Formats: sequence, structure tokens, C-alpha cells
Amino acid sequence: MVGQPSIWELRVGIYASAEDARALVDQIAALLCPDDVHPGPCPMPWSIDLLRDTDLPAGLHDGLVEQYRVERQ
Repeated sequence: MVGQPSIWELRVGIYASAEDARALVDQIAALLCPDDVHPGPCPMPWSIDLLRDTDLPAGLHDGLVEQYRVERQ
């Protein structure tokens, strides 16, 4: 059906320290739900997760790793 809600996944690969990655997760969560003490569930349900590269399929972010390598030269 047109207009029916479904689950969408937005993936963002970043090259960062663990601390910077956690800070970014906090910033994204604040964008998704700016009032973290509101009553009831969010009008648009969401979840967020943070995964290390070792938890991802091999080669998933090869382009990102290469970009980082090139920009650091």
C-alpha cells in the first residue's frame, strides 16, 4: 500500500575515535527526539546503535577507509 509505514535503515559510516562516535550518537539521538523526557513514545519510533568495524561485514566501508588514508597524506 502507498503511504504505509515500514522500517527504514539509515547507515552512516564514520572514521572516528570511540569517544567521538559516542558523541555523534548522542547528537543524532537529540535530533531524532529533542525532548527526551516527553510522555509516551516518540511520534515516530526510532532506534540507534553503534557498531565497531569488527562487527560489520568485511569490506563494507573500504571506500571510507581509503578516503581517510588519502586525506591523511
